[in-house]
Amino acid sequence: MLIQSFKMAFESIWTSKLRSFLTMLGIIIGVFALVVLVSIVHGATSSITDELSGLGTLAVDVSVYDTHGNPGLTMEDMDTIEAMDKVDLVSPSYQVEGSLRSGPEQESGNIYGVGPSYYKIKEQELICGRYLMKPDMDNHLNVAVINETVLRGVLRIPSAHQALGRMIRLNGVDYEVIGVLKDQELGGFYARDNYEMHIPFTNAVRLPGSSSRGINSFSVTAKDNDMEGAKEEIGAFLEERFGPADETFFISNNQEYLDSLQEITNTMSMVMGGVAAISLLVGGIGIMNIMLVSVTERTREIGIRKAIGATRRTILLQFLLEAMTVSLVGCLVGIMLSWVALQIGNMIQTSVRLTMVPSVVITSIVFSSGIGLIFGLYPANKAARMKPIDALHYTD
Repeated sequence: MLIQSFKMAFESIWTSKLRSFLTMLGIIIGVFALVVLVSIVHGATSSITDELSGLGTLAVDVSVYDTHGNPGLTMEDMDTIEAMDKVDLVSPSYQVEGSLRSGPEQESGNIYGVGPSYYKIKEQELICGRYLMKPDMDNHLNVAVINETVLRGVLRIPSAHQALGRMIRLNGVDYEVIGVLKDQELGGFYARDNYEMHIPFTNAVRLPGSSSRGINSFSVTAKDNDMEGAKEEIGAFLEERFGPADETFFISNNQEYLDSLQEITNTMSMVMGGVAAISLLVGGIGIMNIMLVSVTERTREIGIRKAIGATRRTILLQFLLEAMTVSLVGCLVGIMLSWVALQIGNMIQTSVRLTMVPSVVITSIVFSSGIGLIFGLYPANKAARMKPIDALHYTD
C-alpha cells in the first residue's frame, strides 16, 4: 500500500510539472539559502581558525605599550617571568619590515627578532638546520632562520638543505642561513608571499629604523596549560612595573579569539537558519495551498476510490505522501543547486574552501520532511473525511 501511495504521489506531481515546480520553489530557495550561507560562514570560520591555530593556540601574547617614555622590559625581566610558577616558556619578539637580498633577487619581508623558545611557543616546524639558540642572542651573531617562501623567492633554490650556509643580506648586513622553517598553513589568507626571516632578538632591536631598545612584546606558554593563571601572574608583575593594564599593556591568547569567533559563528548560523526557516515556512504554506486546490480538483477521484473500497487511512496517506514528496524533491533540488554554487565559488576564489556542512544538509532534509508533513496534514485530512456520495456528486 505504501509503495502504491508513493507511485500515485509521483504520478500526480509529474502530471502537473509546472505547478509542482512552482510549489517547490519556496522549499528550493529556503534550502539553497540555508546550505550556501552556512557553508560560507563555516568555510570562513575554518580559514580564520586555521590562521590562528597556526600561530599557536596555547601561547599567551603580551604587548607593553610604548607610551609615557616606557623603556620596555629587559632580558632580566624575561628571566623573572620565566621563573613564575604558572609560566613554562617565554620568548621576546620584535617585528620590523626589511629588505632581503641574495644576488640579484630582492624582496621585502617580515623580520622577526625572537628568542630560542619562540619556536616551541608558536609550534613552528623546522625542515632542516637548527633553530636560533641563546648563544646567538648573547653574542649578537648574524644568523637567520628563514621560511620556505624566502627559500623559493629570494634564494631561488629548490632544496632546503642547500640553503644552509647561504648568505642573505638584510638591510645591508649579511646573515647566514642556519635553518629553514616549514611555511605555516594559514587557511589561505596570508599563506602566500609571506617572506619571513628570524634573527636573534638582540640583533633585531639594533636594526636601522628600529624604534625600541627594550622588549615591548613577548610570548609565553603556561605550565599545565593554565593560561589564566599565567595571565594573572604576568598581569600582576606588569601592573606593579608599569601601572594599570588598560593604559600600559595588553595580554591576549589566540584561544580567546577562537572562542569569540565560535560564538559569532553560532549566532550568525542561527540568524541565517532563521531566515532560511522563514522561507521554508512560506514554501510550506504554498504546499498546503496547492494541496487544497488538488483535493478540490480530485474530489470525484476521491469519491470513486472510496466507493471501491479505499479507506480514510489510504486517502490520508496518499495526500500526505504527495505533500512530503513535493517538499523533499524541492529540498533535494535546493541541495544540488547549493552544491553547484559552492563549486563555482571555489573556482572563483581559493582563499576560503567552501564545502557542504553535513549537519546542515541533514537538518534541511528533516525540516523539509516536517514541513511537508505538517502543511500537508490539513489537505490530506480534508480529503480523507470526504463522504463518497458527496464526492461523486461534486461538480465544478
